[in-house]
Amino acid sequence: MVAGVVALAGAIAAAVWLSRGWRLPAGRDGALASPAPWTPADERKPLPREFIWTGSLIAPLAEGRQCRVRLSGQTRTVTVVCGRDDVSVSETTGPSEVRELARSAWPRALGPGDCFQVVKSADAVSVFLNSQGVLVAPCAIETWSSGVCDLAGACTPFVTFRFQKTEPPFLSDDFMHGEGELGEWRSEQGTWRVHALQNPIRSANPFSFWGKGDPAVAVTGQWFWRNYELTAAVQPLPGGAFGLLLCRADAANGYHLRWLPASGTVAARLQVVKLLTGVESVLAEAEVPFLPSRWLQLRVAQLDGQITASVDGHAVLRAQDPAPFLGGQVGLWTEGGRGAVFDDVSVAPVSSAEFDADTGLASLVITASGAGQSTPVEAAPDGVRLPPGGAEFPVPGLVRDNVAVEARLQGLDAAGATVELQARQSGNGDCVGFRVIGAGAEVAAQLFLRQGSQERRLAEAPTGPVGSQTTVSLHVQEDECWGCVDGRLVCLGSGVRGLGRGRCEATLRPGAQAMLLEHLSVRPQQPLPAVLDRVETFTHEESMQTWNSPAFEWTPEEDAGGQVFWHSLDLWQDFSAELNLAKLGDVPVGTGFGLVCRGGGEGEAAAQRVSLRLAGGGADREMELVLSPERALRQALPAAMTTVAIEKRRGRLLVRVDGAVVWNEPLPQALAGLCQVGRSGEGSPETWARAIQLRAEGVESCSFQEAPTDWLPVAGVWEITNRWQCDPRWSFYSGTKLHGLACNWSKRRHGRNVTLEFFAGPRMDRDRGTTYNYAADFNAVLATDGSDIVSGYSFLFGGYDDKGSYILRGTTVLAENPQVLIPREAATHRRWFHVKIRKHGDTLAFRVDGREVAIVKDPEPLTGDRFGLWTWNNGVMFAQVRISTDGDLAAAPAPATIEVPKTPYDTDGM
Repeated sequence: MVAGVVALAGAIAAAVWLSRGWRLPAGRDGALASPAPWTPADERKPLPREFIWTGSLIAPLAEGRQCRVRLSGQTRTVTVVCGRDDVSVSETTGPSEVRELARSAWPRALGPGDCFQVVKSADAVSVFLNSQGVLVAPCAIETWSSGVCDLAGACTPFVTFRFQKTEPPFLSDDFMHGEGELGEWRSEQGTWRVHALQNPIRSANPFSFWGKGDPAVAVTGQWFWRNYELTAAVQPLPGGAFGLLLCRADAANGYHLRWLPASGTVAARLQVVKLLTGVESVLAEAEVPFLPSRWLQLRVAQLDGQITASVDGHAVLRAQDPAPFLGGQVGLWTEGGRGAVFDDVSVAPVSSAEFDADTGLASLVITASGAGQSTPVEAAPDGVRLPPGGAEFPVPGLVRDNVAVEARLQGLDAAGATVELQARQSGNGDCVGFRVIGAGAEVAAQLFLRQGSQERRLAEAPTGPVGSQTTVSLHVQEDECWGCVDGRLVCLGSGVRGLGRGRCEATLRPGAQAMLLEHLSVRPQQPLPAVLDRVETFTHEESMQTWNSPAFEWTPEEDAGGQVFWHSLDLWQDFSAELNLAKLGDVPVGTGFGLVCRGGGEGEAAAQRVSLRLAGGGADREMELVLSPERALRQALPAAMTTVAIEKRRGRLLVRVDGAVVWNEPLPQALAGLCQVGRSGEGSPETWARAIQLRAEGVESCSFQEAPTDWLPVAGVWEITNRWQCDPRWSFYSGTKLHGLACNWSKRRHGRNVTLEFFAGPRMDRDRGTTYNYAADFNAVLATDGSDIVSGYSFLFGGYDDKGSYILRGTTVLAENPQVLIPREAATHRRWFHVKIRKHGDTLAFRVDGREVAIVKDPEPLTGDRFGLWTWNNGVMFAQVRISTDGDLAAAPAPATIEVPKTPYDTDGM
């Protein structure tokens, strides 16, 4: 499998090297040694950015017959020549400047009925025969003005042509269709139906797509969809296999990601299968267990024959097809048993790639060790060892504007060592780059913009000391770019909007000691995620406002006279808070107003604050940034400004006016860890809540609008169901077990520090009483091993049958508060309770509806990284869950079997 990935990457890298350095004499290129005369057969003007030109043979491609496709760009002509024995791609940039980019023999003799496809993507020209890959030739990224298809060697046409403009494929379907309506999907085999809850208008995630058969197949999309990733939430039902289809031309041709259940002594396995004219070949497989009836997220991506399959965000299989399919439709598949339920299906262009010693890093390289000579790199178990002259690592197939490119390497601490990362790289040398130069104890960083032969410095700074292993990254987003070393922002610049989409590349040159490249990745650079989560279904329902209105996120600070309000979210990583003055309107905000940040959270010792305050109006408006009691910055503001923002980013504190950075300061130490964001000024909470946009890393909100693929139920019944028997219109996520434990683990891992918030209410059960005298145990657990509740810290709201609220380590009570109970009264009927728990180093904090339950220290804190929700002898509804942490929230691998967790109640005879 790994060898296959290396082979493809090697072929692409070789083509890149040829395109840069191998010049052929006149007569070696098909465009110069071609037969005459050429007869035009098809012409297009202008050409779109991406397209497929298909030639269908109506007579044999015999000796002397040739077909030529010429693409005219701004600075070059690319020519594809199809002859009897082979196909070639060449590039002409002047009267005698001809380079052959790629050449390949046809896999067999061509005859009537065969089709060849010339595929133009953003950075390559590829040729396919009957939708099977033959060659790929990287080419310049530029505008192509016209294209002509010519024929030679026959009096009558022997090829007919068809032209198809292509666009990046996009699909997003949550199956919010009517009963019996399949939307864009077509059922080819088995039975498929949209499954809806009793009252979908007032339910969270009310729709899903259920297939059943031997097999059942549903498809959608176009034949020309290519280089995409297909993602779906899947709930495999007992006894069945399931999977995804991609690049599907028909029932006999395409790729199949299929998951087969265990059978006898044969373990469950996940396979990548190629189906060609009805014949199957397994490209990759692995033993991977799955748990029937538990939701999971399945994703498969195909980029020019490189296929990656992921489960819950973990890459499980990698395969390479040396003759990949051109593209095709997508599909859902299940076979046997009760079938499978699908939800939240999406299709999007492949957006990221990672390379290391096992996934083709060595084959990307182009080496340059002196005067036209090339020296192979040395592949090592943990990466690639650089030759003395260094090497370039271009990343093919991904052409982006907003992008992050990252390299992890050893040897940058040596004098003279250099790493340079480039993005938005075009064929004429334009790019934005980040260069880090080692000089022994001193390391310098430079952010630059290169256009033609000119290079302009956007920013430069010392990086501070680097270790033997260093991570360097370049980030480009809209008009802004920045470079980081070991996660710290070193250089920040702007003015790069003029560069369009382009490739990414890494160039490394060793210094006084050896250099090893361990890992190279390219991924989209996106804004910080917005902090949500409101479910529009419940927005206007008064009884849901406590958890579904942004105004209730903000609470007033005591002794601040109603002038300072704090957002409830704990921020452990980078964040931004933007205030939109237009949304404040004519609210009487007073003589001064603005944003405030503080270290720590509720109940913790007050830390230093940083405030961004605006005062005055019109031409007299000014802004003040107070970094400490001793240091403040001031600046006049334009009268027409709209937004002001404060941002924590990679060890720096940025202040923006209308998106542009006006202050870039070292991050105050008080904001290095846990932070909270506040606002100061008069005005209604509702107006202020609408005017502030909060974004943050390390935060995930779940209101169960989508299939619960992030959750792993291990005890009790967990489902979307109605809360109130007297009003079954409203449905939420529920966990129920009337005689024992209901427990649901999050698949995500948290970091050393973590905050968990959720809104919960009792599930109505008339058989147990009408005044909720059974309400108890709205519980959560942090820092566990993911197997047993007693391995972590439990926070019990209404614990021990509503005798009080508690913090436990395993089975030991660390703190208790008998005054905080779940009210067993009629008023609890429509009430939602806000529970917030936090682990901050050795300190555990517990709050309910803003009221402190307990704060306690554990001198030897637990180090587990899993969390979950649980209850006992009860049914609990969860309207919203939010986790924030200093970890990356990656999902843990799913267990092979389910064990009922041990709880604190097991030893207490509950």
